[in-house]
Amino acid sequence: MREQFREKEEQYNKEVEMKQQLELLATVGAELRSVKNNLDQFQEAQDRHAEAVRCIETSKDHVQKLEVENAKLKVTVKKQARKIEQLQENLLSTSSKKKFIELKKSLECSLDQEMKKIGELEKEITSAFFRDEIQKGAVEVEILEEEECIHPEGLEDLRKTQVSPPETDYFKSAPPTLKLYLQLETPSIRLSNYRKYTTWTFHQIQHIQKKTWSSLLPPLSSLHPIKSYSFFMSNLNASVQPGNI
Repeated sequence: MREQFREKEEQYNKEVEMKQQLELLATVGAELRSVKNNLDQFQEAQDRHAEAVRCIETSKDHVQKLEVENAKLKVTVKKQARKIEQLQENLLSTSSKKKFIELKKSLECSLDQEMKKIGELEKEITSAFFRDEIQKGAVEVEILEEEECIHPEGLEDLRKTQVSPPETDYFKSAPPTLKLYLQLETPSIRLSNYRKYTTWTFHQIQHIQKKTWSSLLPPLSSLHPIKSYSFFMSNLNASVQPGNI
């Protein structure tokens, strides 16, 4: 009996020990599975991290390439901007030269025409011929006025009998319409009116000169305002001096 009991006890102990070992194995297996899962997760995380690092490196390389390309593009843009500015300056200088040449030709042409007109009128007015005759006419007017005060009856008879004026030099050189008008006047009135005519002609010349220089001032001012204004005033003052007639 004792031997049977001992055998059963030993068998029971073996079973308990085996059961404990099985439980231990189960616990160890569970821990191993947990460790394996953790390792798998760590590996996945490590792989993701490595992939992220690769992406970052790739992005850095791409950014560096973009920065290099951007720098090259900036240099190209600056060069193109300089070329565009040079082309614009060339176009402006070319067009300005053309405009200046055209303006110069136009001004020279209009100036020549106006100076010819002024020259013709000045020749008519400023000739020594007219100056002498105007001075002679002034003397004759004074003499006739004195004689008219002294002998009014004799001059009245002279006016009635004198149909045509004397053929003086200034009368011969006068325009046809002026001659016809002078023939109807007395010598004193005729000389006085002729002086008025020459004075009126002189004022017409002044008007033409002012108009000519005034029309030339705006285009000249676009080239050099101060010089053109000084040039305008000096020529205008010189051209309208009374001593020029």
